[in-house]
Amino acid sequence: MKLVSLNLRFGGQKRTDSIMDYLIDQNADFLVLGEYQDNKNGQKIKETLKKEGYSYEISEDDLLGVLVASKHPFSLIKRESRLLGIELSDYNLRVLGVYVPTASKDKKFKDAVWQKILQFAQENKDIPCIITGDFNSCTKEDSMNRTHYNAAELEKLLNIGWIDSWTQYKNDDSEGYTWYSNIGNGFRFDYAFLSPKLAKELEIANVNPDSKKREEKMSDHSPLIMEYSL
Repeated sequence: MKLVSLNLRFGGQKRTDSIMDYLIDQNADFLVLGEYQDNKNGQKIKETLKKEGYSYEISEDDLLGVLVASKHPFSLIKRESRLLGIELSDYNLRVLGVYVPTASKDKKFKDAVWQKILQFAQENKDIPCIITGDFNSCTKEDSMNRTHYNAAELEKLLNIGWIDSWTQYKNDDSEGYTWYSNIGNGFRFDYAFLSPKLAKELEIANVNPDSKKREEKMSDHSPLIMEYSL
């Protein structure tokens, strides 16, 4: 199984064609696309995904939301602002795609989204499940300048028993930072968390932030690529 999570950066804009070329080349089973906008570019994204054999759903957002796509049949289990959850019909697996807002624009909104993530994590910790996307959150350890954003919520998620896949399965050559500020400070904002149940069942897992595509300015975030087998 292969999952690619990517922040599109304002819906993709003029980069939409190159983004879709990249995503199709990845031939992933699942895609989680943050900062999705249901506009002209969004329509192009949906048409391309459909042509390539993906089914998709989008979150309840008028401006910046999340799109989750799958090549496998699924049912919708959660649709809210910044959150979209699916359950694979032929596999015992759930995927929650997230795009957590930044606190600088609306701290109450960000905190509310985080609480829904933690509630979902508690309810789904005993089944195979992945929570992935752009969390706009990090600990001091995952911040170049040692600042942190919603580190307490990240800690709560880990205390429930969820596994940070990059920490657990990273390649030693992988760069941990997935987003950089204008002055060059790096942060790891993009995650793929595994439920305790799923982590126990994995035979092989590899997680790699594709920093090359960020450096090429396909997005301001590195795509997060996760490959695993059960």
